[in-house]
Amino acid sequence: MRTLATQEKYHIRAVQLIFRAKKELENEQLTPPQIAQWLVINNHAYSKATWRQYRAALVYAFTRQIQDNTDNSYDLSTAISLLKKAASPIGRLESRQTSAQKQKKMGESDLICLMDYFNGKPSRHGLATQAWLLSGLWAGLRPCEWEHAVFTPSNELVIINAKNTQGRAHGVTRTLDMADLTEQEQQVLCLHFDYVQQAKLIPGRKEFQVLSDSTVSADHACTRQHGRYGRNESSSSHSILRDINSAPMPSLMVFL
Repeated sequence: MRTLATQEKYHIRAVQLIFRAKKELENEQLTPPQIAQWLVINNHAYSKATWRQYRAALVYAFTRQIQDNTDNSYDLSTAISLLKKAASPIGRLESRQTSAQKQKKMGESDLICLMDYFNGKPSRHGLATQAWLLSGLWAGLRPCEWEHAVFTPSNELVIINAKNTQGRAHGVTRTLDMADLTEQEQQVLCLHFDYVQQAKLIPGRKEFQVLSDSTVSADHACTRQHGRYGRNESSSSHSILRDINSAPMPSLMVFL
């Protein structure tokens, strides 16, 4: 079942595609099969993800037209069948500027560099930031998931899945076995939970403010260490945290 937002997005995209097809083919009277054929012929210019979105948008639009008007149902059904049978494109060559090419996990050297910085220059949120960075690397939680996560006495981490919408997650919750952590690592994890609980109890603070404080603190440290744009393209300690700091809460990047 598509959400209203998805339906609206598909409608807008379909209108754009139909307009583009008429403009490129210089024909204002294109039939649904002709529009579908135009998209299929040009699918080599799209990435696989873009092709899926464009195809879904036209299929949605044509299906709605069948429901609203049966006079042109044959052409609409033909167009839908053509789109569904079309093979996915090979895809464009990946660019080094795409997210897929960027390092997602913080490297050991970058982590040590940050820890040394915080240890050498104590700050208001320095300890909370260190606990958050380490806990995120060990557990792999999305930053927004820490707010409702529970660390049980049996060393299990119970998390409410942040992406449990539209069937994107395997259930409402997931459980991680943290028994392999050393005693010191478990203490750091408990310290992070303490900071999370303290932030939730402060009146007037914004949604999970501890993350906002920590990202600002970490981004400041990265800037001091590597400059505004990082030391190179693969430097994760600055680029990841810069992306997190600029992302709207609570839709933040995952560390792993």
